[in-house]
Amino acid sequence: PAIAKSLGLKSDQGVLITTVMPGSPAAAIQMRAGDVLVRLNGKPLRDAKALLDQIAAISPGSVVSVSYIRGGREWKSMVKVGTRPVPTDMGQAQMAPEMRPYDGFEEGP
Repeated sequence: PAIAKSLGLKSDQGVLITTVMPGSPAAAIQMRAGDVLVRLNGKPLRDAKALLDQIAAISPGSVVSVSYIRGGREWKSMVKVGTRPVPTDMGQAQMAPEMRPYDGFEEGP
């Protein structure tokens, strides 16, 4: 709730974007760190687990709608889902998959 309030959000539900990988679909739609994803294909996102669960059910290459909040305004866009990149940092490679950072929709080149 404190983070949501500091971002000027009306709800504490959604997924805070902390980083956007260059070349990712999130970058292609000009998402930025600090944006908060609130819907994927019209379905509300409670938290990061909900996002991962929804993305896991979507085939790479599919185009999905996303809604996110930036500066108190809701933005909507369409984005092509990719595949998750393989971590190149040894620290991340040794982490359990669910503990690795996730920062966008694309999971590959």
